[in-house]
Amino acid sequence: YPLQEIKIPTLIVYGDKDGEHIIENSHYLKKTLTDANLIVIEGAGHVPIVTRTQEVVDAINKRFF
Repeated sequence: YPLQEIKIPTLIVYGDKDGEHIIENSHYLKKTLTDANLIVIEGAGHVPIVTRTQEVVDAINKRFF
């Protein structure tokens, strides 16, 4: 499915300590999806939902509620 045709609000979250490919892919998604927000969790690695749960929950609440 072409990403540019996805018209729903989207939240992309990654940790700044994650691998370079994840960071690059996250920025690609932000540019390509029509209604995407990108949040970078400082000091977090690959699974910020586990290691920085409250920050991710706050980002979700801010974006969607």
